[in-house]
Amino acid sequence: MQPRDLSAHVPYEAGRGIEETARELGVAPEELTKLSSNESAWGPSPKAVVAIREAATSVHAYPKASHTDLTAKLADQFDVADEQVWLANGGDGALDYLARALLAPGEAVLVSDPGFAYYAMSARFHHGEVASYPLYKSDGFTQRADNVLEHYHGERVVYVTSPHNPTGTEMPLSEVAALADGTDEETLVVVDEAYAEFSESPSAVELVRERDDVAVLASEPACRAGIAALDDEEHIRKTVEGSREAREYMYDNLDCRTFESHGNFVLAEVGDGTRVFEAAKREGVIVRDTTSFGLPECVRITCGTSAMTERAVDVLNEVV
Repeated sequence: MQPRDLSAHVPYEAGRGIEETARELGVAPEELTKLSSNESAWGPSPKAVVAIREAATSVHAYPKASHTDLTAKLADQFDVADEQVWLANGGDGALDYLARALLAPGEAVLVSDPGFAYYAMSARFHHGEVASYPLYKSDGFTQRADNVLEHYHGERVVYVTSPHNPTGTEMPLSEVAALADGTDEETLVVVDEAYAEFSESPSAVELVRERDDVAVLASEPACRAGIAALDDEEHIRKTVEGSREAREYMYDNLDCRTFESHGNFVLAEVGDGTRVFEAAKREGVIVRDTTSFGLPECVRITCGTSAMTERAVDVLNEVV
């Protein structure tokens, strides 16, 4: 028996784990600074930790099929109807659900290049095709509707990432609206806002309230923790402010070209991303080689605490 031919896939390479890197280098994990996976350096909300502990006594039971309490909380936060909120097991799970619901065999999605690999992977897993639109480094990876529409040919789903991973650029709300206006009525424009908390721009959820051809992906912690975390405004504020301070520090102090970011990370052009990744790793700093995103000349650095960010900048300046 032969498995399906998946040779067209570009493998998704996750950020390097701190434990495996520590084993490779023969050091303790505590000696490393990991800024490769866009994780929060400020940890989870203390309220979420309490909620997780309280929920631990029920882990022997199947989870609920629907979480109406979290759905209602999110609907209230985003000012939409409960039925407009769709919970999934992470962003990848949401992408898989969209592919199952929308793609007939041979229908296509349109994704950015460079961009997050799982948009295309999920489409192909579900027997869909993949087309792409370019984001140009010479243009600062600017996201505009006319550029996307120039490469649009009736695809069933058009993916926009705002803030974009790994470049950090945004597509303004007016451009998202223009993109939706310029596509067929059977095309769904999906705006992935996984990093929107770190941006000051309005969310595309504003469009969801008034039209049915736009969907927005947002990341939240797991259900019980999510309900608690949504109420922890102080922790959210501390995380966002710390990330913005780290971005500014990297802009000002890295001895290489950086790109303005609206996420909790900064893209830096270093010449040879793989070489710099390996050299920084040997010095105890883990960043993200963006070769798998189609940017072999860059690395992506997650925003960390002041101490983490300063260490990363010092090491990168030494090895670039």
